[in-house]
Amino acid sequence: MQQSSMEFPAVRPFSLSIRHVKMQEAAEQNVRQHHLHSECEIYINLSGDVSFMVEEKIYPIRPGDAILTRPYEYHHCIYHSDAPHEHFWILFSAEGNEALFPLFFCRERGEGNRIVLPREEQTRMFGHCRALLAGEGGILARYQHFFALLSLLRTGTAAEEESAQVPEELRRVLEYINVNYAGPIAVGALAEMAFVSRNTLERRFQQYLGVSPYAYITEKRLTCSLHLLLRGAEILRQGGSAQEVEEDMLRTVPKLSTHFVVDTL
Repeated sequence: MQQSSMEFPAVRPFSLSIRHVKMQEAAEQNVRQHHLHSECEIYINLSGDVSFMVEEKIYPIRPGDAILTRPYEYHHCIYHSDAPHEHFWILFSAEGNEALFPLFFCRERGEGNRIVLPREEQTRMFGHCRALLAGEGGILARYQHFFALLSLLRTGTAAEEESAQVPEELRRVLEYINVNYAGPIAVGALAEMAFVSRNTLERRFQQYLGVSPYAYITEKRLTCSLHLLLRGAEILRQGGSAQEVEEDMLRTVPKLSTHFVVDTL
């Protein structure tokens, strides 16, 4: 005789939206800038000449690849041509249900975002997305398709390969910004570091990242500030003091400037 006992924790109600998107880079409704939001996101590529930036990593994207981001994880899609870009885009709230979504919460930010599945499993993944999009069946059917999709993604490979399209000199600049974003940064000095003119650096940022150096640095700092605020709120929620929040901020960014400065010279 075999017996197994288990306890299923209550699942808090959560919202989910799914879109099937087909557009070109120039489309008015296209979100080309880095963005942050409070939901978990599943991006599944169907076609397009794109890569995907998450935190400090730039992932190459091929049809069937999935990109997973958790709340307030800095990310955006980078276009390399005006080829039609087709994808599924799923957003869902996870607050109170984090234990159900280890793919999103049991990893460091900017790590393990790109999931690669075998061709047969990709077909099944697309089928679950289409079923969710159609909205057919009752609540149990919708749960089934959503959690079957997550189960499929858990069987995939977390591919850490980075895009080879970004030139080495631009990677050096990005590494410098990612380490030194808390202090003053001169765009002219970044250009010297890459051994190019300031105008050339601006063009390369637009070409390979889809943003200007100024916008990249500003978004990096805003993201850091938001993460610090969220960490501070969590410390206070757990009964910590304002002094503990301040000490945590100083440990996180020991050289935090009183004012962030970007010198455009």
